[in-house]
Amino acid sequence: MPDEFSIDRRDLTDQVYDVLKTQILSRALRPNEKLSVDRVAKRLGISRTPAKDAINRLAADGLITIERRVGSFVTPVTAKDIREIFSLRLLLELHAAREGIGNITLADIEVMQAILSEMAGYIVDDRYLPEAHARYIDLDHALHRYIIDSPGNDRLSAMYENLDVHLHIARVYYINDIENAARGHGQHQAIVTAYLNQDSHILADVLQEHINEVRDLVLQKLKSIGGIF
Repeated sequence: MPDEFSIDRRDLTDQVYDVLKTQILSRALRPNEKLSVDRVAKRLGISRTPAKDAINRLAADGLITIERRVGSFVTPVTAKDIREIFSLRLLLELHAAREGIGNITLADIEVMQAILSEMAGYIVDDRYLPEAHARYIDLDHALHRYIIDSPGNDRLSAMYENLDVHLHIARVYYINDIENAARGHGQHQAIVTAYLNQDSHILADVLQEHINEVRDLVLQKLKSIGGIF
């Protein structure tokens, strides 16, 4: 377990949850790594109760797998998981794009274009700058949240948020190791242009192309490192 954990004493369960979640999503805590309640509590200098409660919450998110009489382990992501996650992502984003295209304002488009402009500054020679990986992931998330949130459907947004926890792990590997930054950025630009032109057909076509290509690249990366993230 990484040594750089630190927390204060307020809302201990929430803080332990946030610390462990960050380490899992960044894969500082590795797939199948064991997380014992006692070890987490000792490392953070807290009692067992907030550590146990945080691990249970992470298990409910699907980020930790609890095996009775064995222990708690960081849940790995397999090729089957990636296919299922991206299938749902495509379903949700296409629906949101279709239902919400008329709700995207010029002010929204200006913000989206500003996001694209910042993202472009983190791409050099068709790769993402290593020092900007975390920021790029945040911007990618923000851009796609415009799509998901555009219909104003709170339940749809909540479903995507749960899915996005697992998408984040795929983004970590996609941003860190895959060379197709320029193409992906071009697809993002085409998505924003489709919103500007209110062209739902192009929006759907580009969105589907983008999500499927990212899925395939993530699956290639997954295969190259042994089949799990």
